[in-house]
Amino acid sequence: MKEIFLNLSKASLRLHALRYVPEAAPRARVILLHGYGDHSGRYADLVRHLVTHDIETVAFDFRGHGRSEGRRGFVRRWDEFLDDTLAVLHDPLLAPRVPTFLLGHSHGGLVAGVGLMRNRFTDVRGAVLSSPFLRNAARVPRVKHVLAWVGNVVAPSLRVSTGLDDGMMTHDDAMLRDARQDTLLNRCATPRWFRTTLATQRWALQNASRLTTPYLALTGDADVIADPRGMEQFHARTGSTDKTLKVYPGLCHELLRETGRAEIFRTISDWMLSRSG
Repeated sequence: MKEIFLNLSKASLRLHALRYVPEAAPRARVILLHGYGDHSGRYADLVRHLVTHDIETVAFDFRGHGRSEGRRGFVRRWDEFLDDTLAVLHDPLLAPRVPTFLLGHSHGGLVAGVGLMRNRFTDVRGAVLSSPFLRNAARVPRVKHVLAWVGNVVAPSLRVSTGLDDGMMTHDDAMLRDARQDTLLNRCATPRWFRTTLATQRWALQNASRLTTPYLALTGDADVIADPRGMEQFHARTGSTDKTLKVYPGLCHELLRETGRAEIFRTISDWMLSRSG
């Protein structure tokens, strides 16, 4: 496996991105879209699996996340997440072209789905949506809704604790220890992100029929972050003729860092390679 740094710049912000190249000629390429508050460095096990199956992998941090520049957790427009993804997809170092897929986890799954629905990602062969954040399963106190509504106007980049516990994410003790020691994780939300994400979630569920790209959706029925029922409703309404939904009993939100993830990795790589031509 060969690691290459991509020097990406978008709207005067430098995005951190790494390209992992198989020893053999790649049969497919996947762009990894991490979740909100997350960063691309937390998916090393998945990257190793994909690369050993001849799938070139590009992992990058959205603006305001991980090692990328920008105010933590803040975007002026929600579509800036789409802009960042396009900057990666169109990077000249990613030639020659091979069948390209998106793998979006949580908020990254929302980014992947909405970008495809809005025809922003026209060169993508298909998408894997891991615990996509289509509806919030966690109860948000009314006071936070009011704070977000006011803050979106007067202090859109204000950092407010999410109140989420690492134990909600996975049953894997090693992954929990890793998360608790990870200084790159952002455990705060901003009013602008929260308000624009709620609006985008509503739009996605109302316009699900616009998604016609092949996709594989994965969710755990013990997810208390991204409501599995939201994924099920979205899946029933999409316009794709090549779509698969897999529900994993007892698994939490971070499927790609959960116990038994090796089986999930195999499902992902098999699905991509069967559609890579």
